[in-house]
Amino acid sequence: MFALGALTADSINVAHYAIAQLMISTSQLTAHYVNEYADYEADMSIANRTSFSGGSGILTSGLLPRVIALRAGQIATIVSLAAASGVARWSISAAIVGVVSLVVSWAYSMPPIRLLNTGFGELATALTVAGLVPASGALSQSGQFTGLLSCMIATLVFLQFAMLLAFELPDAETDALAGKRVLAVRVGERRTVGIMRTCVYSALALGTLIYWFGWLPKITAIGFIGALGIGVVMLTAARSHRHSITTLAAVAMFFLCGCAFAIGLLLA
Repeated sequence: MFALGALTADSINVAHYAIAQLMISTSQLTAHYVNEYADYEADMSIANRTSFSGGSGILTSGLLPRVIALRAGQIATIVSLAAASGVARWSISAAIVGVVSLVVSWAYSMPPIRLLNTGFGELATALTVAGLVPASGALSQSGQFTGLLSCMIATLVFLQFAMLLAFELPDAETDALAGKRVLAVRVGERRTVGIMRTCVYSALALGTLIYWFGWLPKITAIGFIGALGIGVVMLTAARSHRHSITTLAAVAMFFLCGCAFAIGLLLA
């Protein structure tokens, strides 16, 4: 996602790219470590863990003490802030976006905000990963916020939102018992799959506009169509409770779409 934004620039400053990428990557690591720490009790009851949902299982298995996750999140935060201070030397706006992403990384899982319990955590995360991260890439390289970048971000936000819901489906029952009020728990399985379907269709509509207007080479539409095809697999698996396939297809869908857009920018 960061590379996608950076590729909108006429040229890439490698040093700037490396420091800004460090800022974003450590912010994302913060989110994962803090989530592992905050969801420890809920993850103890997970029965349907997949490769992409239910936490890593490292803490709940006793391989590492719980506090290690918190300390790792704190260290990643310090590194991210240090990198952001470096980014601020040439792009204040990119640094601000990085800090906002870091704040969301903590606010999603940790009290007093704990966004995942508000019904807005999924939207905040989708906007951060598929919106703020590409934005930071563009701003760090003096890229332009064109109609193309805006459409790509909007498309990826829809797919990221669908992917997050796919991650919640396997854990919905245990999350409800543990008091985690994520969106899938709030609206139920049927409506969750319906929202995922709407997101995939919306992404299809936006991606069609991108290629209709000739903003990206049509050859890269193959990757985009493939991503949406995987999205259909995700929806089908979700309806039949095949959680491992659902989560894997969700990740593949999002990743392939991002790659198709990035390759399109390189070839444009």
